[in-house]
Amino acid sequence: MQFTKEPKVMLFGAIALAAIGIMPGFPKIPFFLMSGALGGLYFSIQNTLKAKKEEEVKQALEAEKAKKLVPTAAQKEEDFLPQPDPVTLEVGYGLIPYVDESQGGDLTTRIKTIRRQIATDYGVIIPLVHIRDNMRLAPNQYRILIKGVEEDAYEVVPGFLLAIDLGNVREKLNEGKPAKDPSFHLPAFWITQDQKAKAIKLGYMVVDIPTAIITHISEVIKKNLHIIIGRAEVIELVERLSQKYQKVIKDIVPEKVSYSVLHRVIQSLLKENIPVNDLITIIETAGDYIDRANDIELLVEFIRQKLSKQITKRFIKDNTLYVIAFSPRIETKLNTYIRENREEEFLDLLINRLQKNISENMKRFMEFQAQPVLITSPNIRRFVRKA
Repeated sequence: MQFTKEPKVMLFGAIALAAIGIMPGFPKIPFFLMSGALGGLYFSIQNTLKAKKEEEVKQALEAEKAKKLVPTAAQKEEDFLPQPDPVTLEVGYGLIPYVDESQGGDLTTRIKTIRRQIATDYGVIIPLVHIRDNMRLAPNQYRILIKGVEEDAYEVVPGFLLAIDLGNVREKLNEGKPAKDPSFHLPAFWITQDQKAKAIKLGYMVVDIPTAIITHISEVIKKNLHIIIGRAEVIELVERLSQKYQKVIKDIVPEKVSYSVLHRVIQSLLKENIPVNDLITIIETAGDYIDRANDIELLVEFIRQKLSKQITKRFIKDNTLYVIAFSPRIETKLNTYIRENREEEFLDLLINRLQKNISENMKRFMEFQAQPVLITSPNIRRFVRKA
């Protein structure tokens, strides 16, 4: 056993016996035979040990490989149940040149610009937009997914421009392929480059395909910000803010206002297209009213009041705020229904009697190209919006 562990002893013995056999006066044949036998045994044991070592290494590598293939409890969800990307753009193979920078595509660069613009306008940082090709789509089709669910899709016509009717067209185009604008579903036409000047003269807004796609992506993201922004993004926003307002944040989040509550507040505001740039005011107001508000909706109403200037500014056009308001009699009646929990009568009055009147009044603002806002008292605002 000792010899197999140290085969070099046999090698040294073989050399020594061979040396003795060479010396004068010693019988050569017996010493050479014993030297050859020890030398052969050395090489035999050496080859056996080498093969054994290689087998051990091979088994160790296979064991390590098998260990990696067997998921641990922490790996199971990540490896076999991957979470969907917050925002995904899938394109047919015909649109790959628009997203491939090596082919001159600039969509990826323009998407980065969108993310920066949304951060400026809404005060939130959206995750990266994942772009991939989808061979199941038509060659010139793309679709936008939010959390793995298709939100919208559209098919473009390569080599053409999109002429969009914004409502102030002086004369309809007689040429071109009728279509709909992907972002706002406005009437549009696919036209050639030669028809561009005429379309602009008639009052159409003419855009190329990348602009149409990027505008569509931007509008879908804005519409779904309340879904895209998760709790992880809210925590990141708070951590960034705490670098400047450390003491204020520490006293409120998460001591008084949990991340769960703050996340739901931010979701509610974004769902109503209200920016959360002034996050410090949102957090401070939530901390002030968290004990008085018995639900998230009421807490959001208090926060909206604090953000009134920012909200109003978004709807002002040419220094004018266009509004529609209920008469004092209707306002009082709606307040009474809410106070007395008469939900059916509230909905009947609002939907069956007032909705048509509101729609007709809103049409009167079309000539000003203005979007009016409906003014109500704070007590009934959230209930009117739900209806």
